[in-house]
Amino acid sequence: MPSSRRTVLGLVGGIISGSLAGCTSSNTSTVDLGVSNVTSQNRSLYIEILPASVEDEMSENTLYAEWFELGTYQSDNSYKQKVAIFDEQKALVRVKTNNGYIGEYTFIPDCPSDGNTGEAIEVRLVSANHVQFQQNWCR
Repeated sequence: MPSSRRTVLGLVGGIISGSLAGCTSSNTSTVDLGVSNVTSQNRSLYIEILPASVEDEMSENTLYAEWFELGTYQSDNSYKQKVAIFDEQKALVRVKTNNGYIGEYTFIPDCPSDGNTGEAIEVRLVSANHVQFQQNWCR
């Protein structure tokens, strides 16, 4: 009897450990960011990404924020890429220059959630005060 009790307790312990391990593993996909300048002048862009549920002017929940120094469209530094900048979720993407905000985009994940793909956002500065957004080539 003692050996069967140990066997049962061992099995129960294994099941509990296995289920807890499953709870802590993360299959969350991430989002990449590409930023480009297609103008004929060097530009500075500020990219700010917030949860979609954030209230106006409340940035304490910022998912990502960074200034980018971009060269002209003919230069090697006209494009910058960042990988896995935030976990896949609905988010608000804001773009600002030294003169203020010039664009806003609501990112909504829509790639398959099979664990093999991820999301991407492309921010393209096309003039001093105009930016274009593109999303999802599902890498």
